[in-house]
Amino acid sequence: MSARVTEGTVVFWKWDKEGILHEAAEVFETLDALFDFCLTHGDERLVDRIVLNGLDRHGRQRELVLAFSSVTAPAPV
Repeated sequence: MSARVTEGTVVFWKWDKEGILHEAAEVFETLDALFDFCLTHGDERLVDRIVLNGLDRHGRQRELVLAFSSVTAPAPV
């Protein structure tokens, strides 16, 4: 059996009107869907991490987390 991804989640931060960050998440099923999400929402949502769930080559459940660490606060209006 070869390793395979069964589900992915993109976790992001979104600014509210008061300038407070809130964490949210959205599930994706393909890399194309993840790519589209990041391109469509890149300015309004800051990707924090991508979580890939799947099975390794022995059929065991595994989780891979890709974390990002760059956030810039918006300029005051």
